[in-house]
Amino acid sequence: MGLSIGIDTLLVSYGGQTDKTEVTVTEPADVAIDPITAIIPSTNSSEWESNILVFPNPATDIVTVTIPYDGIQTPFQITLVNSFGEKVYDQLGTMPISDNRFSVNTRSLAKGVYILVLQSGNKVVAKKIILN
Repeated sequence: MGLSIGIDTLLVSYGGQTDKTEVTVTEPADVAIDPITAIIPSTNSSEWESNILVFPNPATDIVTVTIPYDGIQTPFQITLVNSFGEKVYDQLGTMPISDNRFSVNTRSLAKGVYILVLQSGNKVVAKKIILN
């Protein structure tokens, strides 16, 4: 799927649901979604994307997500999707000024491969995590 310069719409389907997100594209981009790794490239901030940390991976009880703070209290959403495409965790929040770490409790989730999707403003990134 190709994205054009300007405002474009990105549709993400999982578990029978489809989420629509408007993104601002600053340069043409091809988006490839692999059903296992669900790679969704950030449309305008590869530096922001590369500074997102998800650890430990593999994990057992808690996954910590570190989001780069850009000086603005931006709303964000963290979603976990299992290998069947079902949304199993969803957290909305606002970037705090002092701490940019968030814990995701995974104790009740089955062992397996999950996709953690992080959306903040017009930036979307997905990371594969493994729960043991």
